[in-house]
Amino acid sequence: MSLPNQNEVDSLTHLVHISWTAIHDELGALNPLVLSRNHTLAKNIAEAEQYTAVHANQKPLNAAVALASGTCDELRVELVEAIGSIRTEIKYIAPIVGNEGFFNALPKPLKAGSAVPKVLAASETCAAIWEQLLGLTHPDLTQPVRFCNGQTLEQFQARIEVLRAAYHSRLNAVAAAKTNRRLRDQILKQVFAHIVEYRLRVIRAFPKDSIHRQNLPVLYRSRGAAPEAVTVTGIWNADTGNGKLIWSECTSTNLSHYEVRGCLQGTYATDEDIVVARVPKGTLSFETSFGLTAVGSVASFKVYAVTTTGRERGSNSVSIERLAIQQAA
Repeated sequence: MSLPNQNEVDSLTHLVHISWTAIHDELGALNPLVLSRNHTLAKNIAEAEQYTAVHANQKPLNAAVALASGTCDELRVELVEAIGSIRTEIKYIAPIVGNEGFFNALPKPLKAGSAVPKVLAASETCAAIWEQLLGLTHPDLTQPVRFCNGQTLEQFQARIEVLRAAYHSRLNAVAAAKTNRRLRDQILKQVFAHIVEYRLRVIRAFPKDSIHRQNLPVLYRSRGAAPEAVTVTGIWNADTGNGKLIWSECTSTNLSHYEVRGCLQGTYATDEDIVVARVPKGTLSFETSFGLTAVGSVASFKVYAVTTTGRERGSNSVSIERLAIQQAA
């Protein structure tokens, strides 16, 4: 059996608390109904409130991940461009100073979507070679050596540290979102386990025709079959500067809507996905900048078909890379 969704949890806990309170009123304060491990009505209410709060925290934490990732991606692309500029300039300088080793020691050209640790390592190598050039005395070499449109080494090193800080901020944001998600799922299991135990305790404690047994909430209502999965394709739309998703139509009779979910990496991970948008049925495409804030950024997506009873089924996953704008010839 699968766990109920958020709306079902809220409804079930509300009904349990009404039922539990009525039993307390009948039994009296000296003979309360208590579950195992001294789990009382008050503790159950507190547990439900904790779940609601933790669940509410997930949305801003997901937003913080998206923001930190976007910032990190933009800084990463800027440094990749700077490394390319430094390579070009040192390639010109090396034969002038009579030492091709400066150019040969440079990192190989990076792609815009290169991983941040790789970009940081390449940047530090460039900075080290830059520092060596600053120590040279040569009649055809103007000191202090400046690259990247007149930047000093200190300015370039500061940019490295800004990216490093942004990268750590992203790691921290991702860790916080994962921790909260795990806590939310853990509490949900506890909440549902106590609802199940409460039902069993009431069934054992009261006769079949008791109003308390009749008022017990139903744990699993029939929600019908899951909808058919749609098939999704994803492309980078250079005209609009967004990723574009196009999917087949879900023909399930009780389809309510579609839900676009995404991950801030090229491989889709269900336990890390974020709801990007709710799309009305009848609409079979959607454009988004989610996870695609800078050239080389890659995000992965799925489209879920959702029925009026809350059943859902996900599509295949697709990844989209933000491409550079092609300049007119």
